[in-house]
Amino acid sequence: MVSTAFIIGTLVVFEQLSCIRSKDLGFRKDRTMPMPIWFQSRKVHIANPDQDLRFRHREVKAQFEQHSNILGSTSNRFYQGALVANGVFQAEGSTENMRIGYTDVDEDFVAFFGLQLLAGRALRYEDLADQEEKGRALMINESAMRRFGWSDPGSGSPPIRSERS
Repeated sequence: MVSTAFIIGTLVVFEQLSCIRSKDLGFRKDRTMPMPIWFQSRKVHIANPDQDLRFRHREVKAQFEQHSNILGSTSNRFYQGALVANGVFQAEGSTENMRIGYTDVDEDFVAFFGLQLLAGRALRYEDLADQEEKGRALMINESAMRRFGWSDPGSGSPPIRSERS
């Protein structure tokens, strides 16, 4: 019985990994080079916080973009198609807490990956810089839109980050 469960579990994981490898993720993996600055930088932060690259990403990007072979760059907390953080959000007027995956990105993310927006606009640096005062700027995908009960892109109010996050 246990061995049957392991075999079935192995097959399910194999199928999921095959799907991830073959699925169109919406960007050209062969033309991007992820660099694990976020997680490597956490180790530096403890010893020397002013050298933490997570909080100097614009400076790092400017240095990369000086190289003639770099056509563009963006900052993203996680690798594309990999794990994301989870937070608890509520649609305005709802008491239902929904656990939704998210990632932190910069103002160049939409253009870099060539994403098509159904409504609204890409983030601007001013949105990101003012987040302490005004709250976090958000863009959501179609799955989140449906979970919030919105049928029309741009029709709902921004989701609220729950205190339970």
